[in-house]
Order: sequence, then structure tokens, then C-alpha cells
Amino acid sequence: MLLDIFRQFVCETAGTDPRERFHNNDPDNFIFTFRRRDAAHADPGTTITVQYTTALSGWNTATHGGNGVNVDATAVPAEGFHTVVASIPKTLAGPGGRLFARLKVATTP
Repeated sequence: MLLDIFRQFVCETAGTDPRERFHNNDPDNFIFTFRRRDAAHADPGTTITVQYTTALSGWNTATHGGNGVNVDATAVPAEGFHTVVASIPKTLAGPGGRLFARLKVATTP
């Protein structure tokens, strides 16, 4: 239940299917999308980042402009939200084309 409350604060709703966040039909980029609640983004105790890796360890933060990564949060689908789209070049993939992404949220009291 705590995870559902946390997810509602950061991303929108507890029932969102996580598979909807990945759109990999782009030939050049691995696309990771989520809706970020503006209140969570503005909270000084909350840090929200997209991370990527080729081996489920040694996670890299997707920083706009770093390694060809693009992070765009300009779309406003509804009042109080922004759609965040992280495009990670497939050239960063590891053996077998492996490239993983995750949403990392850290809080401080």
C-alpha cells in the first residue's frame, strides 16, 4: 500500500501499467516515458531520475545531453502533470542489444 501511495504522489496513479512506459519501436532510441506529478518534482525532498544500464547493475543517470541522451518534460497532459520522455540511444546497448531503464525516486526526510 505504501508503494501505491508513493507511486500516486510521483507518477499519477497506482493502477498504471508499467509496460505502457516503454515504447521501443524507435529505430535509434530506447524510449522511456512517464507522467510526473508537478508537486513531486517541486518537492525539495524528492529526486526523480531515469536510469539505464546494459546489465542490471552499474546504473547510469539519463542526463539530457550526456551520451546522446535526451530528456524532455515539456508536454503537459493535464494540469499538475508533465510527461517526461527519456530517449536513450540504442548505440549504448550492450551485448545482444541489451538496454534496461528504470525510474528511480529517492526521498529525504
